[in-house]
Amino acid sequence: MKQSIRDSLKSFFRRFPYILLLVLLISVPVNVIQTCFVDVRFQSIDVAQLEEDPGGVLSKVLIYYFLLFLLSIVLNMLFIGVMLLRRQDYDGTLVRFRDIFEESLVLLPKVWLTQLLSGIIVAIGFTFFMLPGIILYYIFYMVPYAVTYRKEWGRRGLYVASRYPKKHGRTVVGVILFDLVYRIVITAGISALVYFVPLSGSAYTIFSVGVYCLRDLLFCIPFSIIGGIALSLPIEVQNPDGTVSHYGNTDDSQE
Repeated sequence: MKQSIRDSLKSFFRRFPYILLLVLLISVPVNVIQTCFVDVRFQSIDVAQLEEDPGGVLSKVLIYYFLLFLLSIVLNMLFIGVMLLRRQDYDGTLVRFRDIFEESLVLLPKVWLTQLLSGIIVAIGFTFFMLPGIILYYIFYMVPYAVTYRKEWGRRGLYVASRYPKKHGRTVVGVILFDLVYRIVITAGISALVYFVPLSGSAYTIFSVGVYCLRDLLFCIPFSIIGGIALSLPIEVQNPDGTVSHYGNTDDSQE
């Protein structure tokens, strides 16, 4: 796994111009829309408005978070693109940036729908007790990588994702802990930077957009690292026709 991590980091910096271009095409518009339009339009709610028109305030809050939800879906294209670039290096193939962008767009609804399905299952687990939710989160953690790399989505994507922890449990636990700690540290650092910076007005808005784009760029690193691990871990997947597909270090084959 150490070699896979080293190779993933090398791949990230080797493909950095493409990743930066993805950030410019996806992350920058998303953060401009959120910072300059969505936040400005919906975050001017005070206590007086809540007392006068609680229904109207509630509808604004729901619309605000719905818009953030839609923007987060679009932002997933960035991370799918990073995973595809890692696969390109892993396979040793040369693909045009346009192909990476178009494939990311095609995979976006499949990745999102499969993640939504796994999220619903995990949420149901958490409603019963903490432990079932944690276990289900662990089982389906590799969903975006299963969909992106193995081209399986929906229920089939959940099944393929579940094969990783079944055979490589300790590796998946380590990956989850790394991802969580990394995201907490980056999120805390970015939030502190935005909160304490002595700027206001347009300068603050521009600075915020830049910092949030930097956050998204830093979030690309785990997708590259975990993507490399997902590509290298050998798993066997039972197909509907009874054959078995082998993924990972061995060549993809069927028996």
